[in-house]
Amino acid sequence: MTRLLRFVAALLLVMLPLCALGQTYFCTQDGTRLTYRCTTVKDGATKWVNEWTIGSSKTASDGSRTVSYTVFQKDAKGKSKMKAPVRLSVGITPEGDVLMDLSQSALVLARAFLPKAEISAHGKTTVLPSSMKPGDRLPDASVIAGYAKLSYSANVTERKVLRRETINTPAGSFDCIVISEHKVEKAPAFSRVTTALSWYSDGIGLVRHDTYDKDMKLETSEVLVSVK
Repeated sequence: MTRLLRFVAALLLVMLPLCALGQTYFCTQDGTRLTYRCTTVKDGATKWVNEWTIGSSKTASDGSRTVSYTVFQKDAKGKSKMKAPVRLSVGITPEGDVLMDLSQSALVLARAFLPKAEISAHGKTTVLPSSMKPGDRLPDASVIAGYAKLSYSANVTERKVLRRETINTPAGSFDCIVISEHKVEKAPAFSRVTTALSWYSDGIGLVRHDTYDKDMKLETSEVLVSVK
């Protein structure tokens, strides 16, 4: 069960920021560190702290770019089962659309928690258009990963651009676009149905991510607390 929980915990990192990637809704400034704190709404307790550090960008002859970044997650006590930050990347087309290979991200993150395990994964490349606006419907997303006889799947549907909104966070005030999505996750002895609202700001990316249970009761809120 411990290995299953570590396996699922790794893959949850893949699915959390699905919508955080669009036009300039992803930070591309080399060296920038974005720190997020996730709290349980019921008692305000810290559930985890995520640190994203933006790395270098590579530009191809057609104008498309690959932006590298690392993810490091700590628990409420500042401890992590990850020995080091995990290196990931996204692609940005010349038009500003952002591409994320979910299967590759799932493999990298799962291996950070289970480095000796033979893990497989497949899923869709998530595409977010550069011209998102309120009323738009975004493509569905999914990923399936396997380890030994264990498997994890996540399907994200009903992805809608709701509105534009200015919100205040510990990191400052941000003009955002708000996206909602419906998510179904399954693994042995684990099943979850949630709805999420996510706020993204031009040049920063994810600013806030709220998760509701199947009865639309707010469970957790992850908020940007610093930009360095």
